Amino acid sequence: DWSPPFRTNSRHIQLLCPEPNEKSADLQWFAVNVGQIGCVTVRTPGVFEFIPEKDKQGARRHGLESELIIAQDVEFGPARYSIIVADGNVRIGLAQRCIIYARGAIEIAHGYGNIVIAGHYVHCSHDGNRGPDDRFAGKDPRRSFLFSGHCLDVAHARDTILHARNYLEVSHANDVVFVNSPTIRVSHKKNCTQVDDAKLNLFPPYINPLADKDIVVLKGVPRNDAGKPGQATLNVGKRQYVVTEGEEVGQAEGAPVAGMAGWKLSYVSQNYALFTKGKADAGFWIGGR
Repeated sequence: DWSPPFRTNSRHIQLLCPEPNEKSADLQWFAVNVGQIGCVTVRTPGVFEFIPEKDKQGARRHGLESELIIAQDVEFGPARYSIIVADGNVRIGLAQRCIIYARGAIEIAHGYGNIVIAGHYVHCSHDGNRGPDDRFAGKDPRRSFLFSGHCLDVAHARDTILHARNYLEVSHANDVVFVNSPTIRVSHKKNCTQVDDAKLNLFPPYINPLADKDIVVLKGVPRNDAGKPGQATLNVGKRQYVVTEGEEVGQAEGAPVAGMAGWKLSYVSQNYALFTKGKADAGFWIGGR
């Protein structure tokens, strides 16, 4: 009895590219031919708005309303009734009734009524606390679906359906349904349900392409509100490195790590670090998972 979380009459498509180029042409093809995302048919007029690099900061501040966004990485304050498809990572301050898909990690500060699918990691501080400005308040559920191909963590979850292929952690869970998640850690819970045999097969078994590098991520410092990149402290074998988002392991020390050329830290939080090389990703739960 869950209804679509947004209107389908998106005004236009925003492509977060510095300027039209071959890559954005590929994204245009994808936007026109995607047809359906999730359960909602996307109807678009074929109008593409390119956001120059200098205007991205303003776009982050003003947020989204009933838009379809297709991009490499996405970062906005509020997003409402929108579809976001990212080939990298997504950071949203407030997500209300959106469909959000990312190949890498998805980070949401506050959300409700969303479908969120990440290839590697989902983090949400608060999910399920509906705001007073919700135009659909009282008319349909606030429930979110948060699905991750590797790890997932939520500080406060209310009436949320959660699935993580490997590891799931929640501090406070109320009326939460845990689906097909082999390892679950919950500090405080009330009226929760665990389902281990649901017919749900979103993700293949997680394979880490850097599993043979003897990597242990010890600490993660997320990027701050001023945009300062995050950092991860990790051991590779017997040597310790500090790597900044966008850099390779060993780049700061001037000592590239053998076998890790091209691998850059693309995302880091307090609990998770994601390294990316081209279309390959390797995720690590901080502390060893």
